[in-house]
Amino acid sequence: MSDKKVIIIGAGIAGLCVGSYLQMNGYNTEIFELHNTPGGLCTSWERGDYIFDGCIHSLGGTNPNYNLYKYWNELINMEDLEFKFWDVLGQFEEKGTIVKIHSDPEKLKNELLSIAPEDEKFIKLFPLIIQGATDKRNFVKKAVNWALRNIGKRNLNLNKAAVNTAKEIQQLDSKAARWIASDTIRELESEAVQRRIKR
Repeated sequence: MSDKKVIIIGAGIAGLCVGSYLQMNGYNTEIFELHNTPGGLCTSWERGDYIFDGCIHSLGGTNPNYNLYKYWNELINMEDLEFKFWDVLGQFEEKGTIVKIHSDPEKLKNELLSIAPEDEKFIKLFPLIIQGATDKRNFVKKAVNWALRNIGKRNLNLNKAAVNTAKEIQQLDSKAARWIASDTIRELESEAVQRRIKR
């Protein structure tokens, strides 16, 4: 082991991953954690008859097709783990109508069409946008980004759907896809856009 040493503050998932990668590359590491259990947000505790789970809401990279999967697999054997993939990632209510944000783009499309058939021409574009998101050509990348951002600025339902689509795109193993996703999320979740579509 090398005489190079790195001190890491916090034994959450990020701190543990940094420590692992540093040791893989020949560094000595020491992690300092305030809590008596490592794991950060991925921990739980008991009080009386109840278990409190302070866990993260979702974990990217659990699908082998996603970019993060290969990094997780460097640290733990992903095939030994069993994941529950939820059909509905979340839901919101607007004026008494409940909109479910499905993880499957086709189900999301059908959900949105049942609520807002007037937006059909935009809703049908989401699967195509996901398909085109990995294209490295500059003009295609910009066109996909432009389309997703502008659909998401039309109304609240389309905004939520566009942000969800961008989060799906963010998981793809593609630099172009990650750029499209982060730029879209940044704009569509901005205070200015949210204020305008909620009027």
